[in-house]
Formats: sequence, C-alpha cells, structure tokens
Amino acid sequence: MTRYSDVWDGTKKSMIQLLDYMINEMKEQYPELTKQERTALFCESLARNIVQAELFEMMAYIADSE
Repeated sequence: MTRYSDVWDGTKKSMIQLLDYMINEMKEQYPELTKQERTALFCESLARNIVQAELFEMMAYIADSE
C-alpha cells in the first residue's frame, strides 16, 4: 500500500513523517480514539492554532498601521 508520505520527498516528506509521529504520540493522551479520529483532532487543532496566529498577526499589523 502506498502511503501519502511515499509520494513526497525532501522537506515535505520529513514534515509529513513528523506530523504522523505526533498524531501517533497522541495515543497516550487519547487511547480511546482511533488513528483516524486522532488525525482529525490533531489537524483541526493545528489548523485552528495556525489561523488564530495569522489573525493575531494581521490584527497587530492593522493596529500598527493606523
């Protein structure tokens, strides 16, 4: 079976492997979840935090430019 990370190389492959490792490490914190559920939880949390950080950065830029 071809894994998603198998079609990438270099930095992208390393990032995918790191994210996969982090998701697997969540087993201890959420043992009742399947890997698919842990992946969804991780991705949602990551996306929320990235968007939040970008919003803070944009708000600071707007505040400083006035």
